[in-house]
Amino acid sequence: MESEKEIILTIVLCLLLSSSFGQTVNDLRPTVTMKEYVDMNIEWSQKYSTAQLAALEKANELVRLSLQEYKTVNNEWREQLKASNSTYVSWQALIGLVIGLSGLFWGYSRNQREKQAAERNIQSGDEV
Repeated sequence: MESEKEIILTIVLCLLLSSSFGQTVNDLRPTVTMKEYVDMNIEWSQKYSTAQLAALEKANELVRLSLQEYKTVNNEWREQLKASNSTYVSWQALIGLVIGLSGLFWGYSRNQREKQAAERNIQSGDEV
């Protein structure tokens, strides 16, 4: 029996000693009042919102600059296109040129055929 009492006494002493030197859960967590907690959340929300707004403003500025550069490049390209188009022949001029050259060649070939026909035309009394 005595040994049982000693065992129980040893266990009780161990429990008492461990509880007196141990930390409770509340000691491990920082204690903050509700006002401090709410103020801290508001402060972090404001910092987050400010950072988001700054990032959006920077992104908008970059988009505006790239659009401006795109318009500038596009305008330069359009000017080059207009300049190169002014050197091309229009459809009306091309059709007029083709019709004119066709008439010229047709007239020349008709003239050549008439000359050849005149040379072949043998009349009586001509020497052969």
